[in-house]
Amino acid sequence: MRQITNLRPQSRKGRMSSYDWPTILNGTPWEMTHGVDFTCKPSSLQTLIKNTARKQNLRAETRIFVNETGVDCIEVQASPKG
Repeated sequence: MRQITNLRPQSRKGRMSSYDWPTILNGTPWEMTHGVDFTCKPSSLQTLIKNTARKQNLRAETRIFVNETGVDCIEVQASPKG
């Protein structure tokens, strides 16, 4: 291991979000389709949605289902906690 005097400059200014959270969590019900709106497992997105909502003092209801063409989807609607 080599000792250095300074860290290199950061290559990016923070990490860009993959999702439009202000829209997804605006209270309108949304249907997100695998391969179009997300590429991870639906259960992983469900966890991410709920955690992001909680950080914004919101509650998110989600439903995972398979649409009529056999593609995994998730429905989401956020609302204020309480």
